[in-house]
Amino acid sequence: MNPNAPRINAIITTDKSAYKATEVVFVEILLMDALKKSPYVFPNVTLTKSTVNDTNVTSSNVQPENIPIMIALLDLYGNIVDKDQVIFSNITRESAPTAGFAIKLQDFIKYGDYMIVVSGRDFPPVQRLI
Repeated sequence: MNPNAPRINAIITTDKSAYKATEVVFVEILLMDALKKSPYVFPNVTLTKSTVNDTNVTSSNVQPENIPIMIALLDLYGNIVDKDQVIFSNITRESAPTAGFAIKLQDFIKYGDYMIVVSGRDFPPVQRLI
């Protein structure tokens, strides 16, 4: 584990707290810097050059240009409700620190509680009950 790696958390917000079948859930993901308690900012990439045996060697402290995420709607048993609605996307330097998505609920959705789950390799999974 790299102690200098950014500490990122995600926050999920939706346009409503409860939904019915066939409604659209508007989801926004906000990435937060966990140590600074502020929106995550992609760091500037700095390149350093060094010469080894008359050869230019470039080394860098490379930070991600995008952060891949997965969004899914789960029932309370942890089952994905609609596999066609699983979203794989990226939060990029241009869109940071937010990304917005829409999930249309199918007509077979029953009343009850569901979870929106967001996960990525650069932050711990987060969920929101709707």
